[in-house]
Amino acid sequence: MIEEHYVAQGLSIVGYFHANERFDDVELCGVAKNIGDHISRYFPQAPILLGI
Repeated sequence: MIEEHYVAQGLSIVGYFHANERFDDVELCGVAKNIGDHISRYFPQAPILLGI
C-alpha cells in the first residue's frame, strides 16, 4: 500500500540492506561497498547508513 501511494506521486522506494553477523564490525565489506558504489553511480545523493 505504501509503494502504491508513492508510485502514484511519481516516486519510488528503493534500497539495499546488508547485515553483518558481527555486531561490532563497523566496516563495509567488499560486496557491500561494490553495491553501494553501483547505486551511487545512478543515485548520487543516496546515503550509506551503517548501524552498530
